[in-house]
Amino acid sequence: MASDNAEKMMSALKYLVVLVLLVVVVVGAFWRSGGDRKDTRQVYYFDEANNCVFIDSAGLIPPIISPTQQDSDEPAGVIARIFSCSGCAASYDGMTLEEVQRNGGFVAWLEKYTPEGQRMLSGGGGNYENVEFDLSAKHKLMRSPDSPHWVPVESPAANMIRSAMGSRCGNGSPRSCGPPTKP
Repeated sequence: MASDNAEKMMSALKYLVVLVLLVVVVVGAFWRSGGDRKDTRQVYYFDEANNCVFIDSAGLIPPIISPTQQDSDEPAGVIARIFSCSGCAASYDGMTLEEVQRNGGFVAWLEKYTPEGQRMLSGGGGNYENVEFDLSAKHKLMRSPDSPHWVPVESPAANMIRSAMGSRCGNGSPRSCGPPTKP
């Protein structure tokens, strides 16, 4: 009788182990595939057409069509990297560069992809991590908001832009400011 109970316990334990392993495999495959690929994260963008900050999905590939230029074929929305030396505002949405500064922040640099980089990312397929790594070196651009000149993110000019951002806070460290999270 004790042997029957032990056998039943061992059988139940085996089923439990198989079930746990199956769940781990399914969850791992879902996680590695990116889930349903709906990116709910958001970032700040800057509309180069009307010089205003706006919020949109982090999964977009800039330049993008901004909310104010829905009838345009020329995308003017680029990622805006906003920082603060003290504390970030609740949101910089709708603000100009000057308004961002009056609210304790500053746009350190803007980012976008080259047309070829956009095609590579939007064409997708294959190993996204390798594509993203390749793009960061070859097809991702940045510029200071004070300059019209775009430079590769992996260049001495880009390093100078990032260095200038670090010196804006004196002895303190700049803090990255992201948009408010969606409920």
